[in-house]
Amino acid sequence: MPKKKRVSRKATTPRHKATGEDKSNGRDGDNPEFIVALGTGAESDPEAVIVSPPAVREEGLLRAIRVGLGVKAPDERLNQVLVDQMLDLGILRYKAKQYRDAIDVFNQVLSIDSESAEAYSSRGASKVGLGESTEALIDCNRALELDPNLASGYNNRGFALLTLGNIYGALDDLNKALELDPEHVSAYNNRGYVAYLLGELESAIQDYDRALSLNPNFAQVYNNRGMVKMKLGEFESAFADYDKALFLDPTAKETYYNRGCTKQRVGDHESAIPDFDAAIQLDPTWPHAYFNRGVAKHNTGDYAGALADYAQAANVGKQNKLCQKHAVHRRGGYRRWFSRPPGSLR
Repeated sequence: MPKKKRVSRKATTPRHKATGEDKSNGRDGDNPEFIVALGTGAESDPEAVIVSPPAVREEGLLRAIRVGLGVKAPDERLNQVLVDQMLDLGILRYKAKQYRDAIDVFNQVLSIDSESAEAYSSRGASKVGLGESTEALIDCNRALELDPNLASGYNNRGFALLTLGNIYGALDDLNKALELDPEHVSAYNNRGYVAYLLGELESAIQDYDRALSLNPNFAQVYNNRGMVKMKLGEFESAFADYDKALFLDPTAKETYYNRGCTKQRVGDHESAIPDFDAAIQLDPTWPHAYFNRGVAKHNTGDYAGALADYAQAANVGKQNKLCQKHAVHRRGGYRRWFSRPPGSLR
């Protein structure tokens, strides 16, 4: 493992073509149950949702794109307008977590302009959303070959490297993104998470504070800052950040989950259960949410409910071996406990 690197405010190495090689364990081993929300270059227009609802913006873009595609005579300026409109549409679909649809749009852009660095970069971010981080690196590398000064390209490649556990490669890319664009909100958000992983919690708070000073409506950052404040033992402030995040984005399953975990940390197991309920409603296949709800139910005396949640966590957690192992262990313990004859309870 390389020597631990502090979160520098400057790029630390010459630029190189990034790979998914894991140069560090990069895991939050002592606190695996909290979930971070990373950001990409798609957050570059933070006021868009406030100015016009996404559905209205998308319909307008679709109308304009249909007109542009229907023009017979090639025109370089018209093509550029069309490309820009399609990039906006792809970013809207990315924000809506419609990653396949976003990729289809970026593919269309590349069929019109095969050297659109923004399309490669944004398609890479969408591939990360689908869990295809290695393929995403190829797109981001291509984007940076076309435009070595594309801040969102470095941010999105750093985003991909983070998901692959390559913390130090991600840190270099995020520093470069901020060197090129000192107001890149998502790069501050992602670098804050790097600082969190490295245990530099105050540096993480500084990056999250800077992101929110640039965009006070960035729900993900409130979630992530709340997670760091929980680590620092600043529970009331953490709850305030979670509440703000959910006010801005009531569909953020990660924030419900993290708020539930933080309530468990302070012993408020009963009110943690509705937060896990909300997370499960948003994602019924999330084993960690079932498992932690089971813990909360156990601590409130609902042993049958806890057993059911552990069983469900083991069932849906087959792709997550660690979660499945803990769930099976807990479920087995409860089955032995329930199978004892009367009078044999400890």
